[in-house]
Amino acid sequence: MKSGKLRHKIYVQNPSEVSDAQGGADGAWSTHQPACWASVEPLSTREQFWQSQLQTIGTHKVTMRYTALITSRSRILFGTRTFEITSLTNTEERNEELTLICVEVS
Repeated sequence: MKSGKLRHKIYVQNPSEVSDAQGGADGAWSTHQPACWASVEPLSTREQFWQSQLQTIGTHKVTMRYTALITSRSRILFGTRTFEITSLTNTEERNEELTLICVEVS
């Protein structure tokens, strides 16, 4: 993988549980440091009506070096934007490159 294509700084977040005051647990996200370098490319955009509101959903492809930190439950932070992972591929099963198909969430 050529490092020149990896020009976007992203952060990986994984779900974690935080205890609340009543003895239960709240869902939270833990951000892994340091940042990862990746290529973030828009694939398509679609608009849909949901509960009488027009929403635009963007679909992106994120390519990055392999890391065991990312699972299908992870999400990606790219600047002020958040992406949920819908598909995760370990390219050629060589543990060198990951290809993520993501949906931008608001």
